[in-house]
Amino acid sequence: NVYYLNLSYNRIERLGNRLFLMNKNLETLDLSHNLIEHIDHYAFEKNDKLISLNLSYNRLIMFLNEYYMQSTSSNPICTLILNNNQIKLYNMSIQISLNGEINLNNNYLDHYPEVLGLNSYFNFNLKLSIRNNQIKFIKKSYFSISRGLQSLDFSKNNLD
Repeated sequence: NVYYLNLSYNRIERLGNRLFLMNKNLETLDLSHNLIEHIDHYAFEKNDKLISLNLSYNRLIMFLNEYYMQSTSSNPICTLILNNNQIKLYNMSIQISLNGEINLNNNYLDHYPEVLGLNSYFNFNLKLSIRNNQIKFIKKSYFSISRGLQSLDFSKNNLD
């Protein structure tokens, strides 16, 4: 059984339904530096052990929670790397593990995704990086409810 799969630097354009179904023990998946524009809703179905997902340097415009989890996994993902895409919409409410990391650097987010401000989705020590996007405004209330964040990087945005 495969635990680590590196498919980086290929010409993959789409992740179809149940693409990794035969790799039920997959823990780390690197799909960076491809041409991925679309992820089907059940692409990672039955990949309950997946704890690290790298989709950086692709052509993703949005990333939704349906992409990652359509299963009953109790395993929280530790690392989600989405930097250097074209993401304008991020709607993710999966469980991020203790000491988890989300990297959304160098995308086209123009507002802080509301779901990221709700600490019920995160355990403590989350590292969140949203550097070099187009965010102009952050609600004051966000900082009072973000107790689960260990580090937060908003540098190189358009904050007023």
